[in-house]
Amino acid sequence: MNKDETSIFRDTISKGSWIFAYVNGHGFVGVGIAEGRNTYRCFEDSDMTEDYMTCHLHHRSVKWMFFVDSLAHAVPCSDVDGFY
Repeated sequence: MNKDETSIFRDTISKGSWIFAYVNGHGFVGVGIAEGRNTYRCFEDSDMTEDYMTCHLHHRSVKWMFFVDSLAHAVPCSDVDGFY
């Protein structure tokens, strides 16, 4: 893990910032609010189970306000007013 990656997830996202979860090829799948810096964790590859669905190892807790129950319900960028 390099210092720049750590600081992005731990230090540059403020508690209370809005987080938009996006899945390439599908669209937006969730919107939530970032929790405190103390919730940051960098996982090791060995921490990941076979059913883990991402290669992202950096995590911060998020209080999810809205989310889809299936990728089929993801919101495409074209449906989000003002998204560039």
